[in-house]
Amino acid sequence: MTNLFKQLGMKNTYIDDNDVLIYHRSRNYIKAKNGYLINAPYVNNSYKLAGGGFLSTVGDLLHFGNAMLYSLQFKMTTQKVSQSHFIETSACNESTGDKNTDSLNDRMSRKKQILPGYLNSKTVEAMWSPIADYKESKYGMGWAVFPGSQDCQYCEENKYCVYHSGGAIGASSILLILPKECHNEFSGVPKGIVVSILTNLQSINLYKTALTIANIFEHQQLTMHNNQ
Repeated sequence: MTNLFKQLGMKNTYIDDNDVLIYHRSRNYIKAKNGYLINAPYVNNSYKLAGGGFLSTVGDLLHFGNAMLYSLQFKMTTQKVSQSHFIETSACNESTGDKNTDSLNDRMSRKKQILPGYLNSKTVEAMWSPIADYKESKYGMGWAVFPGSQDCQYCEENKYCVYHSGGAIGASSILLILPKECHNEFSGVPKGIVVSILTNLQSINLYKTALTIANIFEHQQLTMHNNQ
């Protein structure tokens, strides 16, 4: 796992080792029966690292979510990976008559190679495909999946999204991904919305909050697109 974190550039994600000094490690809390917060009891997560034994940050989880989204949308069947596969980083091609400006435009318009995702697209599709019913949603391989539905036109639309929530002694978390369909050729930028929430308090349901945030960003994207 530490190799995976290093490869993905998740520099603020660690194994939760109680004996090691980790800067900015938060203190965890639980809510007592009288409503007051108290310190969460000591717990040794070394025997269950995959089930809650890692410390991370919102930024690192957003980075991980975008890596998954990119992997999904980079289609190996349509995007040939080679030394000649590039995209233009800028459309500045016209000469301005100024040599310094033209030189800057040339640098800005240099081609940038589109790299493959960390995972194969089909792997992510398999992970995010429902294989079991789970309460109001379905469940894939480690991810809760909302397939998305709409009963009729102008009825409320339930967006397709995937998420993984976590709850441990004194902490709650969620990583929610709202993919966007790519109708054009993949541009090298993941399309969709990624929301990550971490809290140092246990037994907190964060799904509705994460989905609300995702919907706000989606509405903002639609507004900006319509105003262009």
